[in-house]
Amino acid sequence: METFEVAEEQPYIYRLTGLGIEAARRGRGLELAYQVSRLIWGGTSGWDQGDHLANAVAVAGLDLEELECALIANDATALVGRRVALVGALLDVRLSY
Repeated sequence: METFEVAEEQPYIYRLTGLGIEAARRGRGLELAYQVSRLIWGGTSGWDQGDHLANAVAVAGLDLEELECALIANDATALVGRRVALVGALLDVRLSY
């Protein structure tokens, strides 16, 4: 963890982290963390396949499809925000000359 790079053996980390963030925004972060942790480390074979994750998210009082749609929307908003910030920074530089 010295480089803060995610190992290739962790293909789900970004998705699960994003789901946790979105769940926290909805006040259900701990519930989601508990249910997904039980799913992953509780011995469910193929936890990442089929409806296992959707069912765990539902037990936490959330809808997986809703969370994923929100993540996509937030990514788009963040991308636009970064571009606006970059344009603003470039304008500041140009105006200062």
